Amino acid sequence: MSGWSLIAWAFPFVTVVGGCSSPKDCVVSCAEDAECPDGQGCTAAGRCSADDTCPCTPGAFLTCADEDTAAVCAADGRTVQVEGCESHGCNAPASRCNACTPGEASCAGLDLALCGAEGLVTDTVDCVLPCVDDAAGSRCGRIVPKWLGEVCNTTAVAPSLDYPAIATIDTSLDTSCTAIVPQTNGPEICVVRAQAIMLSSSLKIVGQRPIAFVADERLHVPSTGRLDVSADGGTSGPGGGFETSGAGRSNANGGGGAGFATNGANGGSTAADGQGGAGGAAFAPSSRTYFAGGPKAVGGGGGGGLLLISCQDEVVIEGSIDAGGGGGSAGYDSRTVTAGTDLEGSGGGGAGGYVVLQGPRVTVTGTTSQLIANGGGGGGGCSADNCVGERGDDALSKNAAPGGTPSGGGGAGGAGGSSSSLPVNGRAGSSAGGGGGSVGVFEVYVPAGATPTLEPMNVSPNISPHGVIETR
Repeated sequence: MSGWSLIAWAFPFVTVVGGCSSPKDCVVSCAEDAECPDGQGCTAAGRCSADDTCPCTPGAFLTCADEDTAAVCAADGRTVQVEGCESHGCNAPASRCNACTPGEASCAGLDLALCGAEGLVTDTVDCVLPCVDDAAGSRCGRIVPKWLGEVCNTTAVAPSLDYPAIATIDTSLDTSCTAIVPQTNGPEICVVRAQAIMLSSSLKIVGQRPIAFVADERLHVPSTGRLDVSADGGTSGPGGGFETSGAGRSNANGGGGAGFATNGANGGSTAADGQGGAGGAAFAPSSRTYFAGGPKAVGGGGGGGLLLISCQDEVVIEGSIDAGGGGGSAGYDSRTVTAGTDLEGSGGGGAGGYVVLQGPRVTVTGTTSQLIANGGGGGGGCSADNCVGERGDDALSKNAAPGGTPSGGGGAGGAGGSSSSLPVNGRAGSSAGGGGGSVGVFEVYVPAGATPTLEPMNVSPNISPHGVIETR
């Protein structure tokens, strides 16, 4: 019987290999000396031999020298050289260095490569923003949102979020928020955070804090979704009414409407249209050092503040957003016990809210999309004993919100502002009408070089020219 067969018979637990010059050398693969025949030791090539060398195939993986290096057959076919495994680790069962670190991600050009348990790339994420390596590891690039510059620094805990049924969210309740972000000189922001967010039902959002929905990935408001952050009469939307704008009513004179994107309209006086309380002044929201909704008038609430953010993917709006201002309060007779009248003028309409969409990509489209942030109508006056006029309308559609209808000889309230018309002054009367409120503001922010797709079917006011945000 040949020496090869004798070795295979004597050591049935080992592997017999060919390519050796002598039957006693380099026949048995091994990991330690105890696995070799008497007189032989386990060489660096992973073969039993009577000396320190052993024939091998140049370039072939032989064994793991340690966790981070591999022993490889040298070009001479007899000696062994040690090679580093590029910090990904040596994989003895697979007889190779790992191509990546198991369980970790790495940048593959602009995209993100995900490493499986076997040390091979199992999936690649197409990053919207180029892949970034930082101290925490590799990841897709993220935006630095306006007003919430740190919110995208960490990944959300919740994998997904949806409100499949009609719901009310009260931002004044801490339990409604994933996080609460304080602002210097401004209201706290209620942040609702998840890796992906779908807002597919009707949500009425109320409370003292503006709200921010922040997704790592896609944030989607489908055609069935309706986000209502509008004011209801004198009650402001979430984070709205932080400022009061426009003069209040005085005696029988009407109050001015709140200003925001435009001036608010003046209230009427007992003698002339628009000669009562002055409307509030226009200002850009960027002049604030904080995020909030629209200003309120002394009469009508301001539309709410809403941030919709995707940190590293896209914001898609196919449904509706209502951030309209509230209608101004009605004029009335304050003498209710005795005969005669002490007439009070009407209140002005509140301004529309402030809605900001931010992401690497932003799309507003669809036959059902509707973005409304018009001003509220001013209240209507009255003229008789125990009279009450009509409150101005809340802004609920693309059309301007009507002012309140007067009772008797009172003055009519002025219409709120819209994309097609400025707010209207209150009319003169025994109890004069209030002025209409200004439209709010819709803004979009994307990184430099990106262009948002803005094709809403109904929008008022028009979306402001898009701004640029940083990425990291």
